[in-house]
Amino acid sequence: MNYIQYTFTVSPPEPGSDILISSIAEMGFDSFETNDKGFIAYIPENLNSNINLKEFTFEDFSYTFTTEKMAQVNWNEEWEKNFSPVIS
Repeated sequence: MNYIQYTFTVSPPEPGSDILISSIAEMGFDSFETNDKGFIAYIPENLNSNINLKEFTFEDFSYTFTTEKMAQVNWNEEWEKNFSPVIS
């Protein structure tokens, strides 16, 4: 499954990021990574056409975002390539 990555810049990042994540979580975004400027959110490509972020306006913070289509990745395979077994 392909994903669309949304990179959000939120000003101020806290508590704006938490509020925005809470607001968009029910739209189909299924994972989030916070950072010092805001957060990154991922949504399956087939759900992306229903996204309208213009409906979210807030008085206490502002945000901008960019989108990028993510190539399909076998995350289990990626994890196995970087896994170092622990031997006791």
